[in-house]
Amino acid sequence: MKEAKAVRKHNLSMPVRIFLVVLAMVTGLLLAAPAQQTQAAVIPGDRILGVPYINQHLGLWVPAQHGYTNAWWANQHFEGSTRTLSTSGCGFACAAMAISYMRGGEVLNPVEIMNRACGFNGVAGDRDCGVKAAAKYGFRAETVTSPGKARIISEILAGHPVMVLEQKSKFGGGGGHFVLLMGYRNGKFAVYDPSNERMAWVCDQITHTWKEINDGAWRINSTAVAGEYTIFYAGNRQVKIGNDYYLQDAGGKNLTGFQYIPEQNKTCYYDPLSGKMLYGKQKIGNYWYYFDTSTGAMKTNAFVTVSGKTCYYNAKGHAVTGLKKINGKRYYFKPSNYAMVKSKFVKIPGMNRTCYFNKKGQAVTGYKKIKGHYYYFSSKVGAMRTNQFVYIASKHKTCYFNKKGRMVYGRKKINGTWYTFSKRTGALLYKG
Repeated sequence: MKEAKAVRKHNLSMPVRIFLVVLAMVTGLLLAAPAQQTQAAVIPGDRILGVPYINQHLGLWVPAQHGYTNAWWANQHFEGSTRTLSTSGCGFACAAMAISYMRGGEVLNPVEIMNRACGFNGVAGDRDCGVKAAAKYGFRAETVTSPGKARIISEILAGHPVMVLEQKSKFGGGGGHFVLLMGYRNGKFAVYDPSNERMAWVCDQITHTWKEINDGAWRINSTAVAGEYTIFYAGNRQVKIGNDYYLQDAGGKNLTGFQYIPEQNKTCYYDPLSGKMLYGKQKIGNYWYYFDTSTGAMKTNAFVTVSGKTCYYNAKGHAVTGLKKINGKRYYFKPSNYAMVKSKFVKIPGMNRTCYFNKKGQAVTGYKKIKGHYYYFSSKVGAMRTNQFVYIASKHKTCYFNKKGRMVYGRKKINGTWYTFSKRTGALLYKG
């Protein structure tokens, strides 16, 4: 290994590896960028992650008007070694950026991270040391081979930075060097180079250096990069086995029941016996739930229509029954099958009230013509008026609605008194 300035460009020469750093949440909290960083708006095919930048020679980068902070990190010695972050720490700096982002909080000192995990073992950014460091901070890591460029892109778009060891560095000259891919936009990668003396945004410099070759490996600057990847996860991760999805903890054990997946912002349900993610309508305990047939996400505060039957699932994901007010409108769901009532009269149990629900399932109000008859429903709750005189302001008339709620016409005796109503409009003409 070369020291001082030469190392600033080359760092360590190592067997070539590419490390995918897959980020997620710790203890159910959403990922958040550190205070010094901002995260760009995320749209499909366009994502720049709020990863903190650490320069191995200068420490933590903050906006130029504030200068650098924690520059003393660069000259700290690794435990049991005379080497420092500046001379031998590009991999450790990248790992620190990744773990800090995963934690969503304070930016961590890369030397302290590695000393805490395993001490300096002679290989900067060693995969085993990175795995141990992840475990120390509540994450899990595993090694996979040859995921391919499409996988790398998908991980970035999902919010997961990718740590790459270049055998021939695009950024630091010849020799092995770690950089961190932390964004993807318009076919180009955004890169943080821990040896560069500024925050690196060099997506156009790395795109054309990735070339697929026949053996499935990757080339950077026409130098092959072996397909060995270390993936860092939070405590739990979702895996696909065959055609089914499972959620596994840090030890690889299948988790069951309701589980929140923070990086996808969804709650799913995993079968207690098989561990498989369930889809569609499911009865769990005393309640019915609905899980998206594509993603498995539990529906909440949502209408779901299946085979012509519409149900509503509340904030807890429970299918509701009876009369419910949703977004300012009243609906009725049958207790027998949870289905929304549409284009029907319903006598609401226990409320001495009859309502009519239109083709959208909404309780109507006011003066309505339904199947050839006129009815009147209260403006507040949609209760049908029966055996009542009602003044209809919009029509400038008083009408009478009988025990069936229908508007009457002609001459009628009501409570011992005769009234005459228009045979055309139902308007009260005179009494007696």
